[in-house]
Amino acid sequence: MGHVVATDRDVFDPELATLMDFSVSQEDGVHFMYVRHSARSGRFVESTFFTTKRLPLATYERAIGAHLRDAMVSQTGASSRASKARSR
Repeated sequence: MGHVVATDRDVFDPELATLMDFSVSQEDGVHFMYVRHSARSGRFVESTFFTTKRLPLATYERAIGAHLRDAMVSQTGASSRASKARSR
């Protein structure tokens, strides 16, 4: 499952893509994210799981949300309750 993420200004490097990022949680099975260019002000972010059963849609939504929050924190240097909780 994936989402197109758009911004009001050009914030994405059109030369940069993330393929098969396995640094995400593996709690629900083999899991990776990828981020590809869709526009200078947008990206397509997808969460992929390899499992023996179909996962609820909410699992994908949570994974994409967490990935986007972590990306925002790393780009801005800001802290968030979610990233602090996961690092414990």
